[in-house]
Amino acid sequence: MGTSLGVPGTAEGSPRRGDATTGRLFEAAAFEHLWSRRFGADDLAELRTMKARAEAIVAKQGLDHRELKRGRGGIRDVEFSVQLLQLVHGGRIRPSG
Repeated sequence: MGTSLGVPGTAEGSPRRGDATTGRLFEAAAFEHLWSRRFGADDLAELRTMKARAEAIVAKQGLDHRELKRGRGGIRDVEFSVQLLQLVHGGRIRPSG
């Protein structure tokens, strides 16, 4: 949670509105809730299954070689890669405050 990605109302990991102490307490509780469990092999297998299912839908439609977003090597692959890195490494960075 060191960046504002996907966390409305935060910038650089700090509360932007309201009581600062309450914001820090919320941030610590949210961090603990989000990262209390490591991303493991079962999670990776589930993610691969989800990705394969999405690719199969595109292939069934005959769009796998020309679909910029959903085709092989497209934007969705980049999104999956970035989100996987966030899931694997995200809990290693504790919010400052």
